[in-house]
Amino acid sequence: MEQQSISFPCQLPSRGRLYNGKVPGGNITVLPLRGEQEEVLSAAEGEESLKMLRHLTEQLIVLPKDFPFSELLITDWFAATLAIMCTSFAVSTIPLEPTCPKCKESSVQEKSIDALDCVTGDDMGDTYQEPFKVGKRLPVSGAKIEFCLHRMRDLEKIENFAEQYARKRKQGHRVGDPSTTYGLALQIFSINGDPHMADSDKHRWVRDAVWGDLQVIRTEIQTKETGFDLRPEFKCPSCGGGFRVLIPLNFLRLFSPGPGLD
Repeated sequence: MEQQSISFPCQLPSRGRLYNGKVPGGNITVLPLRGEQEEVLSAAEGEESLKMLRHLTEQLIVLPKDFPFSELLITDWFAATLAIMCTSFAVSTIPLEPTCPKCKESSVQEKSIDALDCVTGDDMGDTYQEPFKVGKRLPVSGAKIEFCLHRMRDLEKIENFAEQYARKRKQGHRVGDPSTTYGLALQIFSINGDPHMADSDKHRWVRDAVWGDLQVIRTEIQTKETGFDLRPEFKCPSCGGGFRVLIPLNFLRLFSPGPGLD
């Protein structure tokens, strides 16, 4: 039997503002997940599940031919993956089981996608263009910083970097998780006007930087990001307290009936 061709329109939160006109209006199409792709997701566990999801969505997110998947903003990728979920399961909510930090009770709750706050490229000014500048010199070091937003190529780099340190931990080395500082380093475009620093040099600079400087950079980055708020608010049915829960990037696994995704 020939497979039915199904596709759905999707408008990315960025509205294509940072894609140099290659994705007009941020309008793309997405394809639904099928049974054969569930088989692949079901076999993936832990960190491998996010990597597998990235590979699968690369096949399901239909971009203009001259625009590579690696250039897609991570926040746009998340939105497109949400669209894939909606079309694949005919739903408009995300099932989560948040635990209340106050009373420690867990409850299954559905979060409506329409209820998620979303910042779009339409909300940004006319000068919305990378690289962005941190408004002032950093308070401690006095450095001048320019930055860009995370793309899918950065997610792949972060995954590979995290795997290296995971292997070291398995070998008995006492190492932390430097993937957060490495991820920030990948967003830095220039330090004091030098845009040609290697990723390793930028990471070394971030690791040496004072927390106050790093907080200023992260705050500036947040003001330029578009996309859905990944920390929606929930209300505990037991104690009535309100709290926020982070939606995992590999949230599609929450919907699959596959035995490997429990």
